[in-house]
Amino acid sequence: MDTDNSEVMSRGKRGLGRRDLRPMNRSATHLVTEFVLLGFPGCWEIQIFLFWLFLVIYVLTLLGNGAIICAVRWDPRLHTPMYFLLGNFAFLEIWYVSSTVPNMLTNILSKTKAISFSGCFLQFYFFFSLGTTECLFLAIMAYDRYLASATHCTTPPS
Repeated sequence: MDTDNSEVMSRGKRGLGRRDLRPMNRSATHLVTEFVLLGFPGCWEIQIFLFWLFLVIYVLTLLGNGAIICAVRWDPRLHTPMYFLLGNFAFLEIWYVSSTVPNMLTNILSKTKAISFSGCFLQFYFFFSLGTTECLFLAIMAYDRYLASATHCTTPPS
């Protein structure tokens, strides 16, 4: 086996031959089941402070978006297309933030600071999907504003 390795190393930049495609050591294959998150290194007091800081910001985000949803739903004057989109945007923002922050808060206080491969994949999927949907909502809201200003400019004042 040593001669094969030295032969591969001696060829260097000439390119890989057909023989080089086989694995060097069949017992060296590993299956990834979890990722270790490094997070915020530092003393325990800093991690506790960051936990409370992120928790307060998360709760304020949930309360703010919830207030927007309630205001749009309960006030009949806000039953217009722009406020309908704004209420949906707030609802989507709640899900977007909730796809990552609770897991981050858990990992800040955890000793192991690990996430499973499937958990990481699901978190990435929801974060990416909800982020893309938010961008789509922002584009629709911008188009709605464009149409509102374009029709306002072309209508003669009464």
